Formats: sequence, C-alpha cells, structure tokens
Amino acid sequence: MLGRAISRDSGCAVSDVQRLTERGALVRVARGLYAVPDAEISTHRSLVEVARAVPAATVCLLSALRFHELTTQAPADVWIALDVHAWRPRRTPFPVRTVYFSGAALTAGVEVHKIDGVSVRIYSAAKTVADCFKYRNKIGTEVAVECKPACNIDQFRGVTGVQN
Repeated sequence: MLGRAISRDSGCAVSDVQRLTERGALVRVARGLYAVPDAEISTHRSLVEVARAVPAATVCLLSALRFHELTTQAPADVWIALDVHAWRPRRTPFPVRTVYFSGAALTAGVEVHKIDGVSVRIYSAAKTVADCFKYRNKIGTEVAVECKPACNIDQFRGVTGVQN
C-alpha cells in the first residue's frame, strides 16, 4: 500500500506515481492510495484504507470486534473513534460510522497493528468489549452479549476500572 504523501517523502514525484499507474505497475485503490496489482489482499484492507484516509482515527466497536475475531458479524461500515473536537471525515474509501470519545476513553487501550505494511490504530479486545456494552443502544445488545464470553476478566483490568 502506497500513499501519495509517502511517495512525496521518499522523493517520488506525483508524475512518477501517475506514470507507474498508467503502465500498470500500480493500481489506484482509492483517492491518494495505490497498491501493486498482484499484491495479496488482506481481509482487513478496509481498515488499512480508512486508517490512511483518517490518520487520527482508531478502529473501534464492531470493526475492532471483527479484527479480534470476537464476533461472527461482518460490519458493512468501518467503525472509527475520533476526538470530540475532530471533524467528521468527508472522504473515505469505505463507509464509516464515527463515534466521538474524549480523554481517557479515547486514549486507553489503543494498540497499533501493522496490516499490509501500514500502522493501524485499533482498540484492544477488552476495551472493545467494554465499549460495546457502553454503546449497546447504538450497536445492539446482542452484539455485546455475543462477544462477552470470549474475553477473560484479567483482560479488563486497567482498561475499565475492574478491581479484585
């Protein structure tokens, strides 16, 4: 996965990227995002593309559950968390559902995973399950109940304030 900003930082001109695209050496995946045509497509490609389009976003709720393999549901949208003062993203390669967090709710439990060579911010499994209960009216109670047995109580320590 190659973004235009990365190509600029590495010394490539925009015309080089255009030329490579015209020759078939690169394929335009989304606005400003390119890939090698015969590259393996990850099952989490939507997360990669949204992370490139909205760098301040953290993958959360249903999308994070799917990433951690805690649900059987496949969300149609990529769920992202942003700071309460952030603007809603206008252009994304995939449809997104945005929730707004602030303070510790935004920063606690964030893990950075490398997917297709791109760093993607995703909430930990424990934080995701806790957030599913917090947002049960938005995502549905059945989703939160489905993922609860998959988590161990020790995972929640320090994330949700669970004490002995």
